[in-house]
Amino acid sequence: MNSTTTAQFEAAWSEVERQQKEQLSSSTERLDVEVERELTLLLAGVRDALTEDQRDIQSEFDKLIRMVEQFQQGVDMWQLKAKSSIKMIEEKQRNFAILVEETSIRAAAARRDSIDRLQRRASETEASCQQLLAAASKGM
Repeated sequence: MNSTTTAQFEAAWSEVERQQKEQLSSSTERLDVEVERELTLLLAGVRDALTEDQRDIQSEFDKLIRMVEQFQQGVDMWQLKAKSSIKMIEEKQRNFAILVEETSIRAAAARRDSIDRLQRRASETEASCQQLLAAASKGM
């Protein structure tokens, strides 16, 4: 090979290398753009999926919160009913104790009255018997 042919070959080879670098650079840029676009779409899809999952989780969490609130309301209502029932029972017990005490007082008073009447009658009967005996003794 002579120097002209070598120079032409080297020039052609340089041009081929330059074109390859240009094509490689262009392909790399297109690939970068395509990868960036795919990554953006993938990221948007992941964000959408996460957002949807987040909404589902939030919805389930809200349901749990409502269930807990309803349970707490039920417990509160049960406690109020229990307190009310206890107060009612205590009030009935107090009323019954008062009634028992009043009945005991009346029974004791009635017993005293009965004893007093019986003693009065016994005294009256004894006095009548003595008068009858005295009258009978005089008449004899």
